[in-house]
Amino acid sequence: MYKVYEKEVKPEIVEEGKAATIKWILHKGIGVPNFELRIFEIQPGGRTPEHVHHWEHEVYVLSGNGKVKSERGDAELKPGVAVFVPPQEKHVFVNDGEEELKFICVIPRREG
Repeated sequence: MYKVYEKEVKPEIVEEGKAATIKWILHKGIGVPNFELRIFEIQPGGRTPEHVHHWEHEVYVLSGNGKVKSERGDAELKPGVAVFVPPQEKHVFVNDGEEELKFICVIPRREG
């Protein structure tokens, strides 16, 4: 078993994003075999880079408001909302609220 407190994990700047950080809570570096759990924090007016990749995202919003924008349309983000972003769908997470947008994001474990 492995246990960690979120406050013990150092946030990293999301490259090519704006006012966005990521915390790798459970990840391949500790030996997870199937999924990686991250926490994103995006400040008001911030965003992740628009991007696309071959893996899926499962997202659960903890606090704040925003949108995930994709080729298929926009989805509102607010506390208690869960969102699935399928593989190969271009997307961007945007904080259009007045407080920090914070969400859990789970992805399949990546190689490399």
